[in-house]
Amino acid sequence: MNKETDNLKAFFWLVIQAFLAVGLAYLLVQLEQKTILAFSAILPNSGFLYFIPTLLLGIAFFLPQLMRWPFLSLSGFLYSFAVLGDLVYFRYFDTLPSFSSKIPIIQAWTVRGSFIQLTTVGELLTPALFLLTLVFAVIFHKFGAKWQFQNKRLRWIPQLMGVMLILLAFRFQTVAYRTPIKADPSEPRHKESVLPVQQWAIENSPIYKAKTFGLFLFHYQDWRRSQSLKAQPLSEAQLISLRQNLDHIYDVNQTSTPYFGLAKNCNVLFIQLEAFQEFLIDLTVDGTEVTPFLNQLKKRCLYWDHIYDVTYIGRTSDAEFIVHTGLYCDHAGASAFIHLDKDLITFPRLLKQAGYQTASIHGFHKDFWNRAHSHPFFGIDHLYFDQELQSQESLGLGLADKAVFSESVALMKSFNQPFYTLMISLTNHHPFSDYPKEYAEKFQGVSRFNANYLRTEYNKLKPGPELKSSMKFNTNYLRTANYTDDALRQL
Repeated sequence: MNKETDNLKAFFWLVIQAFLAVGLAYLLVQLEQKTILAFSAILPNSGFLYFIPTLLLGIAFFLPQLMRWPFLSLSGFLYSFAVLGDLVYFRYFDTLPSFSSKIPIIQAWTVRGSFIQLTTVGELLTPALFLLTLVFAVIFHKFGAKWQFQNKRLRWIPQLMGVMLILLAFRFQTVAYRTPIKADPSEPRHKESVLPVQQWAIENSPIYKAKTFGLFLFHYQDWRRSQSLKAQPLSEAQLISLRQNLDHIYDVNQTSTPYFGLAKNCNVLFIQLEAFQEFLIDLTVDGTEVTPFLNQLKKRCLYWDHIYDVTYIGRTSDAEFIVHTGLYCDHAGASAFIHLDKDLITFPRLLKQAGYQTASIHGFHKDFWNRAHSHPFFGIDHLYFDQELQSQESLGLGLADKAVFSESVALMKSFNQPFYTLMISLTNHHPFSDYPKEYAEKFQGVSRFNANYLRTEYNKLKPGPELKSSMKFNTNYLRTANYTDDALRQL
């Protein structure tokens, strides 16, 4: 009779543990949901969110009874503390920490006082609660031996629960991977729904990856990519070839030119135009110039029209890397996410040595293309993105170019002289569907010849299935390009 009573007590004690453990796991899910909602209105599939908490429960119940609660307490504390760290890091940097960029982690330690100010007492309750469960772990360690199943066959129940929970966790993840999600609005393939791994924006932004897969899988995938991108040592033959190329480049740069020194101590304004193709210059459609300002500007300055695209998967971010470092982009991944821990010579850093102030201005999230990390790596000290700019006039993907350019003038007037400023336009971004009403009257009579010409040029730039371009798409592209030209003229 005593054995049956002890087994019944052990069973009820196991049920109580299970309820407490599930409650704590649910707190982890809620904390991760709150963190993701800080930067996204859309949550990942529940399977991704429940994967780690369920896996921790399974491991805990599979462990010997006296190790169960210490494991839950410590693992839950570390997991909740890591999630809270992501939340506070996002509040400060508008992005998530990445293994492929070590510089922002150093910056985070430098501003640790600000991190503390960005944390509320309520957000510390979940990690604190897991620390308090250590007290429960001590009590359980003291009395746990008395509350065990006396029947040897029944002692396998917790381990069986652990195995079932571990299998359930991986089932959660499998279902989540196989469940289609709503495609990003700027999905280039124009699909309404895609599998999570097919979401195109996950390769462009840590935020998109985190809100697609959850924070743990984001960090895991980010770590795996950082490991795969580790440089391999060069062979002696490669080193000799590299030295010869560098010597040749040095000799070429010593060539005398009448332009050397003409811009000494002048301010440098570098403007990168989104989706702006060379064929737009001097293009006239139905008697109207698409880029009248740039057509006139090129007559009064040095103009190069033999430009070769050497960007790869990073596209815009690869262009920024190439311009600022003078190096080819790496085909292993987008340049904005790799090699940011290297000690490279960059254009802004050289200008800073000459006494220049450096800044970048862009009307979108600094997280996109990892600019919160890559721009400081280039040597750009002052970053002005959508959160820092006063203008809230949206047009297309982000803030309107005219509003951003207008505010940029006031900003640059406040800079120390001389300065270097990188400006990145945005309104002329695919799908080219947003522009002011006055531009809707332009290019209405675009001819079929010009429409086909634009489609052909666009398909050259976008390898893969032929773009089934419509007249509306072509005319919209002309309108947003014309708008950007007007914004440059006002600047």
